[in-house]
Amino acid sequence: RVLSQGEHGFIAVGWSPEGFPSKNKQPGWVRHTYGYHGDDGHVYSSFGYGRRFGAPFGTGRTVGTGLVLPPPGAPPDRC
Repeated sequence: RVLSQGEHGFIAVGWSPEGFPSKNKQPGWVRHTYGYHGDDGHVYSSFGYGRRFGAPFGTGRTVGTGLVLPPPGAPPDRC
């Protein structure tokens, strides 16, 4: 559940490598990250141009991410 979207409504959920800065960057804007952004409902993957994905979200909404892994020994699909 999003407790506060902050003053400007910039909030995101996503994946990033260990050591990703917790301030001034959102997942998906930089290399090796992926993020779903609440202000516009777009997903971003490793650069600053997103694509439509879902509804915008903010304070009071419950959001999350999921990850589907291939079976052991199967080659991973490319997105």
